[in-house]
Amino acid sequence: MNDFLHWVQIDATAAARAERALEGDQDGEVRDEIGFMAIHHAFANRFFPGTSVLHTRLRYLFFVPWLMQRVAGERGAVSLADRLRRAEAGAKDQLKDLGNPRGIIGRRSPARHIRSQLPSIVYWNALQQWGFVRPYSDGTYPSRLEALRSLAEIFASEKRNSRDDDGVADNIRTSPFIDSLPPACKQIMAGRGGLVFGLESREKRFILETISSTGSPARGSIFERLLRSDADLPEPGSERYDIGTEWPAWIREVCTADEKKTLKIASDGAALVCIGRAVYAALVQTLREQDGKVSGKRDHRRLLGEAIDRYGSAACRLSIKDLKSVFFDEPLPEATIKVLTKTQNWLRTGRRSRFMDLRKDYADAETPRKLAKSRLRAIYRQRRLEWDPDEFSPAAPLHYRIGVVHQLVWDMRA
Repeated sequence: MNDFLHWVQIDATAAARAERALEGDQDGEVRDEIGFMAIHHAFANRFFPGTSVLHTRLRYLFFVPWLMQRVAGERGAVSLADRLRRAEAGAKDQLKDLGNPRGIIGRRSPARHIRSQLPSIVYWNALQQWGFVRPYSDGTYPSRLEALRSLAEIFASEKRNSRDDDGVADNIRTSPFIDSLPPACKQIMAGRGGLVFGLESREKRFILETISSTGSPARGSIFERLLRSDADLPEPGSERYDIGTEWPAWIREVCTADEKKTLKIASDGAALVCIGRAVYAALVQTLREQDGKVSGKRDHRRLLGEAIDRYGSAACRLSIKDLKSVFFDEPLPEATIKVLTKTQNWLRTGRRSRFMDLRKDYADAETPRKLAKSRLRAIYRQRRLEWDPDEFSPAAPLHYRIGVVHQLVWDMRA
């Protein structure tokens, strides 16, 4: 698969929200002018809850709480957050000590530094969704820094070892992580020595037991069953997935009949979105030329034709009613529904050259989202002139994080 986007975010609890806006095309360019990513986010979270395009390897699920526990027990004038950043940079160096395995977050950062997204931020939502983090009584979860402060308070209380008149320890606090979390490996505790991504047997058992527990929001999901599955799985990177045409067999094999129907809706939706993205690029390029700016070798109108050739049948087959029915928590925006419906109707007419007829509907969906950065309104000529057709990558179907899921499931079997 093509490389996924890596985005810097500073709020540890905002991983899922940021992904909704930023998880975009697989060539590294963020684009969600029309709101298509709401479809991606809904299906990906339904099939593979807790996953993120930023995930790389499964053992980070243990590295993060282990590093937090180690840092919380240390003393010093440096803030807890800075201590954790240093520890995560150190873990990155330890992973590099034994070679250059794929999936090291911050791999290109210099020694003792980490410039990319911190693993503790990347995996915090997964730790919550997969049952590693203990929820509050109201069902919400602590933020990453709240958990770190809680651990520090626990260590401080244990060192004071204060007790009441009956000899019972005062201020007993509960760890933000569940009690059965395996103890940290010696390399993490020492902060030196080569680290590996290979999971120990006890760690694999813990993941399976935890993600299927009553406290895990991911319980019963397709992702949980994939972690337990023994279906034939190719090595990560050996296959290119095209969800707009079909889901891979190793996913379909673990699904019920109803889930397979939902997979089909997601697949057809991915196909229609691909064409919708291609329409948007063709609209902007045409308007840009009408503005008098002709440049670039990439012709997005030709690419639109190629997308229709490949995905037109699936896109026309999609039932918009069925698509809307899977959005339980947050309805699909009406502007996005209108664009999908209009695009589908246009496809069925067979008049490919009349894509400019869709301009108003696409502009109506884009403007509230992008405001002054919109490109389709007549008054936004400058934004179109800044747009480069060669830098705007060809439209692709939604991927629903399948590349990430493949690697995580592979790690469980390794």
